[in-house]
Amino acid sequence: MGKSTNIAVIGGGSWATAIVKMLSNNLDQVNWWIRNEKNIKHIQQYRHNPNYLPSIELDVDKLQISNDIQEVIRPASMVILAVPSAFIKDALEECPSDI
Repeated sequence: MGKSTNIAVIGGGSWATAIVKMLSNNLDQVNWWIRNEKNIKHIQQYRHNPNYLPSIELDVDKLQISNDIQEVIRPASMVILAVPSAFIKDALEECPSDI
């Protein structure tokens, strides 16, 4: 996986946070979809997820965080679904139909 690989992570929980941390340590940019705008603003300001793994510092300079799933997925060459199985359908309903 090259440094310019564009990966999108879907989800705002502990699994997604851990994956985003790992990817941002190894890539120049990670696209991250989080449903809750309040959590996005918190992460951007305080550099950690307020609800999951709050002790993990995130490199927000490498994160493109949005609650617009299409904005996150469109430029991605790979999408990682990190949401509980009960919520996958809800998350994917907002996805573009051509992916």
